[in-house]
Amino acid sequence: MSYNYNNNYIRNADRRAKTKFENGKMPLLGSRFYINIRMKSDSYLSLIVAIGICIIGLTPMIILYQMGMNEMNAITSAVISLISRGFFVVVLFLVVFDADTFECYTFGYNKSIYHRATGVNKNEIAHDKGLIGEYKAYVLHRKIKVPHKVLFNVCVPMPNGNYQEVDAVIITNNIIYVLECKNRGGRFVGNYEDKKWKQYIGRQMNDSENIYIQNQKHTMAIDRFLLEQGIISNGQNVCMNVVFSSGNMTLPKNNVPLDFIFGDLKFIANYINRHDKVFDDGTDTTQTMERIYYSLLPYSLYTKQEREAMLEERKIRSERKEFAIGDFYVEEVQGDKKGSGSKLIVRHNKIYTQLYINDGRAGCWQTRTDLGRKVGYNRYQISKGVGKQRVQDFLNKTGTERPLIIKKCCVAFLVVSLAITVLIGL
Repeated sequence: MSYNYNNNYIRNADRRAKTKFENGKMPLLGSRFYINIRMKSDSYLSLIVAIGICIIGLTPMIILYQMGMNEMNAITSAVISLISRGFFVVVLFLVVFDADTFECYTFGYNKSIYHRATGVNKNEIAHDKGLIGEYKAYVLHRKIKVPHKVLFNVCVPMPNGNYQEVDAVIITNNIIYVLECKNRGGRFVGNYEDKKWKQYIGRQMNDSENIYIQNQKHTMAIDRFLLEQGIISNGQNVCMNVVFSSGNMTLPKNNVPLDFIFGDLKFIANYINRHDKVFDDGTDTTQTMERIYYSLLPYSLYTKQEREAMLEERKIRSERKEFAIGDFYVEEVQGDKKGSGSKLIVRHNKIYTQLYINDGRAGCWQTRTDLGRKVGYNRYQISKGVGKQRVQDFLNKTGTERPLIIKKCCVAFLVVSLAITVLIGL
């Protein structure tokens, strides 16, 4: 697996851009191009781009005037004039807006899987930069073409009674993509095994949590949960750690773990659509992926009030140090019980035991339950899952969502407009 996400979005961003982002003013529906312009708005780039848009949008009209548009009949002139103006409007729309996000947010939101699962309304999304990041995961789901299931805000129970809340989980027939959604800016520097990273925004530097390790806690919880459920077996690699960026951020590019990818909406969608079959070994896993989806679904349908109550309980129990799991202890152990003499690198804490695996270029940690000591589940779980009736109600209301069409229609209109202009010119 390679890490090929190339991003220089905010390397030279100024302090004002930092303030904009921290205040949550980055647009929900803005295109990546528009966000880049806005982040660097003190430069002349925005003016140059605005002039370029006008030139591109008005090109058909300029060509027609050069051909002597006044000599055409009135109907032809009116049609060409309308097409030219439409061309300009469509180009402007595609430059300023993310067409797919615009479509998901504007049309049929109340019937969407995201709204029915989370209960979040449009106004809450528009005014919360964290929710903007999570909502973009729903847009990502709409852009994925391979068969899949999607879950949002999954509160995965842990053996010690605590839980890990995962922003989004995309389940295909081959891999579980565990998404940590970030709508923030910065260039992050550090190693993937470090607890802390450095975040650079313009001339400012801040300490930051290691985002990879943050999401690794989520993948560990899901792996352990599915192993305990008997849905997957030890030695299966089913989870991919995905940091999904809606903002202008870059992550370290050296020694990237084997189980990790990072990128924006376009990159992650293309990655899943093109590379998901790489993990296909020929085994029919459709039923397994269905079981994974239905096992995690009850933990994703909590109401806002229930989530707040769970957070309060977790806070109280955390203050009593009930959930302390300690740092990982790494050691070498004898590998094969059959006596091959191989050595394995294993790490463990009070809950998880993991085995280090690599492909010769990169490595990652694999959660296991057949190595180390047995850890039972605390019966006083905070995240118990919703009842069967609520799950069934959700499934009854959830239908197949239609493919996204606005961007395709816009591109088709531009192509047809240019074709008409060329034909008239001939």
